[in-house]
Amino acid sequence: MSVSTKIDFIYLSEPDMVRAGVTDMPACVDAMEEMFALLSRGDYRMAGTNNSSHGSLILFPENSPFPNMPKPTVDRRFMAMPAYLGGNFGTAA
Repeated sequence: MSVSTKIDFIYLSEPDMVRAGVTDMPACVDAMEEMFALLSRGDYRMAGTNNSSHGSLILFPENSPFPNMPKPTVDRRFMAMPAYLGGNFGTAA
């Protein structure tokens, strides 16, 4: 059985965001309330062994061929959004 690793992202410009309804504050608040309810129920997955770590430790090399690569420091972390969010957010469009 083959597992797809394809990830689709849609990056919207400001005019696209306006057309998508971000100026509809009641609908935005409804979506945020739904999202927080899902988080409250635990219907999400993030990093870490408990699937709820906001920061994932990523190690960087002391020396890199890439000049803008961050150098390793104590507690260098990146924040992560939920990789999966259930409800209407987890369904394919």
